[in-house]
Amino acid sequence: MNVAQTTVVQPQTLCTASLGDYVFADNNSDGLQDAGDTPIQSVTVTLFINGVASQTTVTDANGLYSFTGLTAGNSLS
Repeated sequence: MNVAQTTVVQPQTLCTASLGDYVFADNNSDGLQDAGDTPIQSVTVTLFINGVASQTTVTDANGLYSFTGLTAGNSLS
């Protein structure tokens, strides 16, 4: 007797990650982001994945930048 077997494979959900921050002038030189610190716009920020330059972006008028759609689990720097 032949019996057909069915294997059900569940699709994997790929998780993505994002990384971002704020570039600012530390006006009081305390090493902290304080109310008196000012954002720096137009700074080029480079993302390295496993030691290789992968993406660049530029800070906006508020000093903010972000990298989105990253593969979770990679070593970033």
